[in-house]
Amino acid sequence: MANSSAPTRIQINYHSSFGLHKANLNARLWHDDDSAGGSGSVDDWMAGTVDVDSMVLALINELVNIMPVQSVFDNYIVYTFETPTSDPEPRAQKSVGAIPGAVVTPGWVAAVQTTMTWRTNEFGLAKLVMLDSASADDFSKIVDLTASAALAGIDTEFTATPNGWAGRDDARPQTFISQTKTLNEKLRRAYRLT
Repeated sequence: MANSSAPTRIQINYHSSFGLHKANLNARLWHDDDSAGGSGSVDDWMAGTVDVDSMVLALINELVNIMPVQSVFDNYIVYTFETPTSDPEPRAQKSVGAIPGAVVTPGWVAAVQTTMTWRTNEFGLAKLVMLDSASADDFSKIVDLTASAALAGIDTEFTATPNGWAGRDDARPQTFISQTKTLNEKLRRAYRLT
């Protein structure tokens, strides 16, 4: 369904030196099965299923490359939706073992919002937003994956057909559009930045 988190949303929880944050990502249909990681599986894009835990950990291991070392990935929660307009129902939760960011010299971090956007194979949009991310003091828009090895790694993982990440149109993230960085005004106010 267009512009919905249905059928599955995976919430990745993390924290920075400044506060608690979450990244909400759409995924394909969730199955309450006896998966290796203990959090069930979701449909992949190859007519099979993929273990949720391994899919989430693989993405986190790429996201650390745009996060400062002071940021830590804590856990994730799997939610499902009975219909596109239903309230989310929590189905599984698991700690990821406090995985720290990998950027040692991140530049400005406080209230930095990094937004990565893809076009899906059904021409919808898929977005991944990270807060208090590393800026390298460079707020230039990136439209070419060769400009950033970290971004290329995220793209490879997020669009891989053996995974089950999805856009809000429940289609496969396919074509990278851009990465933008800005200061999140709500966070600026919360952090009392002038």
